[in-house]
Amino acid sequence: MTNKHSPAPWSVYYDDDGVEIRADGNMMGGFINGNEMRANKDLIEAAPKLLAALRSLAFAYSLSGDHIDGHQGDDCVYCDALAAIAKATGKPSPPNRSMT
Repeated sequence: MTNKHSPAPWSVYYDDDGVEIRADGNMMGGFINGNEMRANKDLIEAAPKLLAALRSLAFAYSLSGDHIDGHQGDDCVYCDALAAIAKATGKPSPPNRSMT
């Protein structure tokens, strides 16, 4: 089963009391104040753009012809990108890759 993330636009509001996260105008969550909370807020707010950028980069790389299908090893950034995209979209990871 594929999980679907909350629809864009995502917005994050914060003040001295904490953070409120909204997706498409609906409350999705909140955090109490602190440095970790601000870092989480920044990451959550950037996630949709990060995913879109990673998809674009992976697609561009796939057109380059530089990837060797069926290779062995753990140092393939293209395979890591595909695994991260799969994790973010709730799809199965490519063979030999897992984002846990």
